[in-house]
Amino acid sequence: PPRPTRVGIRRQRQMCIRDRYSPNENLMLYATYTEAFKSGAINTGSPSPPVNPETVDAFELGLKGSSADGGMRYSLTAFYYDYQDLQVSFVDENSVVATVNAAEAENYGAEFEISAALGGGFILDFYGTYLSAEYEEFVNRDYANGFAVADLKGQTLPNAPEYTAKLGLTWETEMGNGTFRAHGEAYYSDEVYFTEWNRKDAYQDSYELFNANIDYEFGGGDWLVSVWGRNLADEEVISNNIITAALYDFLRVGSVLAPRTYGASLRFNF
Repeated sequence: PPRPTRVGIRRQRQMCIRDRYSPNENLMLYATYTEAFKSGAINTGSPSPPVNPETVDAFELGLKGSSADGGMRYSLTAFYYDYQDLQVSFVDENSVVATVNAAEAENYGAEFEISAALGGGFILDFYGTYLSAEYEEFVNRDYANGFAVADLKGQTLPNAPEYTAKLGLTWETEMGNGTFRAHGEAYYSDEVYFTEWNRKDAYQDSYELFNANIDYEFGGGDWLVSVWGRNLADEEVISNNIITAALYDFLRVGSVLAPRTYGASLRFNF
């Protein structure tokens, strides 16, 4: 699965301040402050007013380190994002896609990642995230209630699961003239909403995915043969979901992740 990401800075940076400190060669502490923006827009063909630029002030504190022998690497990050004039697109009562400013939103949370050699050719890797992403000020018209004005303060931002995690285990050994490698991983995502309304008509419950692969890399690293499987438990997972316009009777439209998929690959590096 794609690595989960917090609702982050996908905007042009105006300013970035970064500082770091290393008490020893195996540990680094850092802090960053970033100002960024997303340009405003004019909704061509829509009676909606122009959309103001979206801005964000982002703060991050973290550390990165490793053991003395390099067999373990880890990182920990805490973050806080303060959005102003967050841009949100929706279908209005006239069945027209409009973009408006959601006023204010806040994201905060933490990420932890570790990779450790366990001995005997085994390597463990893990990451976990916690995310709180809520509107602080947002008023919009409710499609499920005759487009009456509704206060969305406290609602969760779309595509922002509270918890995500992945645990992987790899075994690697020399075999013949090459390297044999087996890897398995389990991925977890908390429930997620796909619209600002936080309703079951645009929602995916928490789920788990299991993936695995077996590789053989020939001596020199030029050729690699791989047998792999994705979504081994054949989970049905909604990856995106929207509610259509009143013109189409508010149908639920979206896409799903691939079902159980398996195959083999041959790779040549040149």
